[in-house]
Amino acid sequence: MNAPDLAIPATVTGTYANPILDEDFPDPSVLLAPDGFYYAYATQTKRQGAWVNIQVARSRDLVHWQHLGDAFPDRPGWARETQDFWAPYVVRDGDRYVMYYSATPDVCDVPERGHCLAIATATSPSGPFVDAGMPLLLGLGFEYIDPMVLDDPASGKRYLYWGSGFQPIRVQELSADGLSFAPDSVPVDLIWPNPLPGAFPRLVEAAWVIAHDGFYYLFYSGDNCCGPDAEYGVMVARSPSPPARSRHSRRRAVSPTA
Repeated sequence: MNAPDLAIPATVTGTYANPILDEDFPDPSVLLAPDGFYYAYATQTKRQGAWVNIQVARSRDLVHWQHLGDAFPDRPGWARETQDFWAPYVVRDGDRYVMYYSATPDVCDVPERGHCLAIATATSPSGPFVDAGMPLLLGLGFEYIDPMVLDDPASGKRYLYWGSGFQPIRVQELSADGLSFAPDSVPVDLIWPNPLPGAFPRLVEAAWVIAHDGFYYLFYSGDNCCGPDAEYGVMVARSPSPPARSRHSRRRAVSPTA
């Protein structure tokens, strides 16, 4: 497949102009693979009249990107009809790649059909990814969206963050192979939306956690991602799964290290 170069041309070597990828490429996550390429994954879109379930592009320098097509061309049996494959997050696990993503099922026993959290695997970072067979979690509305995985450098454990659709952002420990939840683990609520009218944040989602120097920094989107008052917040804690505190304002939400 000939992959088109999507980067905006740099005027000087070593510089770039935003946007570096001027396409519909929502909810991106990026993985550095052993082949030296950065792989970026994004939510489903329509390209040249055809649906691309999970977008994938690659770059050597994070500036010049090439589309590689559909990383998830074969939809799972439980989601053949949906057009809602959202927010893929890919981790490398030995010789395989594990993708966590969100999608709506075709049929559901829950009265309000909601998004599922699901898992797919591949032997290459570009795919094709193959679904694990059944969703990991099924909820109402947009409760189970935006998965993100942290491999804790302190404990060696793997944690899955997700949420929220006017529910909290949550975290739960995964099994050693990352394909299910750890035995006896339970989800922990990390950030709840503010229930007060007009208060920040009304909706929290898109959790992203970074471990650094003994602390865990949780970045998230607040106050409805697509509204005029959308903001970003940061929480900090000493554990990847804590009852953390946060301070909210109209411009930032920061929990101090003290």
